[in-house]
Amino acid sequence: DGWSLNIFIEELIALYVGFVEGEAPSLAELPIQFSDYAIWQRSWLGAGEMDRQLAYWQDTLGEEHTALALPYDYSKQSHVSAVAQQARFAFTPSQTQAIKGFASEHQSTLYMVMLALLKLTLYRVTDTHDLRIGSPIANRSRVETQGLIGYLMNVQVLRTELQSSAGFSALLHQVKETVLASQVNADVPFDMLVDALKPERISGVHPLFQVKCTQQNTQELNKTYHFAGLSMSLTGL
Repeated sequence: DGWSLNIFIEELIALYVGFVEGEAPSLAELPIQFSDYAIWQRSWLGAGEMDRQLAYWQDTLGEEHTALALPYDYSKQSHVSAVAQQARFAFTPSQTQAIKGFASEHQSTLYMVMLALLKLTLYRVTDTHDLRIGSPIANRSRVETQGLIGYLMNVQVLRTELQSSAGFSALLHQVKETVLASQVNADVPFDMLVDALKPERISGVHPLFQVKCTQQNTQELNKTYHFAGLSMSLTGL
């Protein structure tokens, strides 16, 4: 995951600089290893936390898990092949400041506003009120995991039953409450959630959600590192 990648790069640079300068690098001592986290999570979930969090997701997502009918979906027929493409756009500085100001005014994060905008867009193109979007979460809320290399990430399903007449501020409030509640129930692995909810499995259709909203730090992705006479940047992400 991206969090681990940043840790790996910083430690690689420290080791390389130490090698070039003939000095032993000093890396921060880790309070736990990845295996410790896995054991801790297994024991914690096994002590009843799994049942509590699963009950939340079962109550929140319900028993019906209809796939979102996107109007521009390609045919799911096996003989049809589609080439993946990207569509890029950027907000102007003034638009960015306005969005950040709106988020601050409503005591919400920038991600919550963007998620609400995405849900509103999906409502307009699908005419679907019950919207579920996948949202990756780093699962790094505990101090011991901050410097750990390992895939701790999970994916949550954020559901909003949109009321078209309520206005965008009401939608943002609803999205905010959903995001905050889901973060308190972030430990159930997604595959276990699928097993528990048992949605109808359809070839070529992702279970429980068909659209994902991911927040990434583009400053980190576009960063150039300078060390020991070298320059290094990331490509292909």
